[in-house]
Amino acid sequence: MDGLLSEHQASITIAIAIILPVLLFVALQASKPSDTTDQPINHTISKKQPKVVHMVNIEDLVEGCEGGKKMAYCRCWKSNKVMKYM
Repeated sequence: MDGLLSEHQASITIAIAIILPVLLFVALQASKPSDTTDQPINHTISKKQPKVVHMVNIEDLVEGCEGGKKMAYCRCWKSNKVMKYM
């Protein structure tokens, strides 16, 4: 049996080859974010409306975009803040 693994070494090698991928899979699954597709983001704002839409005056956007600037509005559902980015 020159150059071959002994029966004990082979069984240890097989056990490691099986255990390591299983441990890696479990660690990767634990580190993935939980699936929150069933949970709503909006917990408080206009809950009785089927669709939440807010209107913005176009002149306010035009004034903020003078000189080729870009502007975006962001509604944070968690903190109830509306932020304006230029």
